[in-house]
Amino acid sequence: MAIGKSVHVGVNKAQDNFGVNKLSGCRLDAEKMFEIAETQGFQAKPPLIDGEATFEAVRNAILEAAEALEAGDIFLFTFAGHGSFNGTADDEEDFQDEIMLLHDCLLPDNYLRRKLWSKFKQGVRILGIADCCHSGTVLMSAPVGLGAGIGALSGLGGASGAAVNARVRSRTRPRWTQTTEKDRDLNRGITAKQRAGVRKGNPELHKMMDEEMLSIEGDQLKARLLTLAACKDNEFAKDGADNGAFTARLLEVWNSGEFGNYKDFMEEIGKTFNGPDSLQHPTIQTGDADEEFINQKPFTIAAGPDDLSGD
Repeated sequence: MAIGKSVHVGVNKAQDNFGVNKLSGCRLDAEKMFEIAETQGFQAKPPLIDGEATFEAVRNAILEAAEALEAGDIFLFTFAGHGSFNGTADDEEDFQDEIMLLHDCLLPDNYLRRKLWSKFKQGVRILGIADCCHSGTVLMSAPVGLGAGIGALSGLGGASGAAVNARVRSRTRPRWTQTTEKDRDLNRGITAKQRAGVRKGNPELHKMMDEEMLSIEGDQLKARLLTLAACKDNEFAKDGADNGAFTARLLEVWNSGEFGNYKDFMEEIGKTFNGPDSLQHPTIQTGDADEEFINQKPFTIAAGPDDLSGD
């Protein structure tokens, strides 16, 4: 019978020397996702909150799960905190690395995919959920040429593969909006100055990650990866006194398990965003998942009909 493991990260407050504003809803986001995981039968690690959510702790928790899980099993990873981007990624359609802010570092999408998700065995399902700014592909990275779906999520208007490649050749970059000092307390983004401050505040750790990513040996994704995000790559995700806007809607639509498959789940969550929240568009990335995974009831551990029967 399939088993599920989960890791939940919530970072309201990063290292003091980073100069990053404190958030409000990330702890409760992580705790609520932990509750869902436990209710659904996952072997859920207690949430990693603020100072506990270090690079070493998050990496080790993910690698521990990767070592334990076999084909048919599922891993759930949730993150709530600041998100950002760095305009240096020539391997992605939008020319950006999307980034999560842990307590002690910026964790880029490429590191997650190539150095962590790649450690999971073939046949394992990975479900990632991110409630942060610029989160569309922060849990999976978006290589050039994946087609209209990625274009739509990255703000490129659903461009065809040919159009994307033309943009790559011309070296044009889409217009992105930086978080400003004025609006930073309303969302989960950080300014360019703050992003530089994080790297300056912990240079050795960021240098180590940069050096690890120079090697591509063993970096191929073997597991099936499905990600749910609070917003598109070029959008902001709202924070909240209790939960983030996305997590609050997710909990409402989830309704203790009374919902269908992942695409329908995200569509219903999206319908709840209106008024001031209408600039935030939750997204689903299905390019690394098969139809069986996508069509499962959200947070299902059982791998398929045979496993559902318990045989």
